[in-house]
Amino acid sequence: MRATPMEKASSYINTPDAPPASLRQAPLTAGRTVRLRGLGIALGCGTVLALAVWMTPSPTGTGTHRQLGLP
Repeated sequence: MRATPMEKASSYINTPDAPPASLRQAPLTAGRTVRLRGLGIALGCGTVLALAVWMTPSPTGTGTHRQLGLP
């Protein structure tokens, strides 16, 4: 029985063994500062989207800043 091309190719692939447990590192986790920054960015984006839903666009395409109480 002949070997398939995939079987031939897999015989040439040299996969390294997993490193020993003493050399493995713990997975990286985000610290408090990174998480708080991410929360701030998410809240900022959510605020912009909420304002966009709440505001009524002007037919002329101008004046929406007045709805926010801006001069």
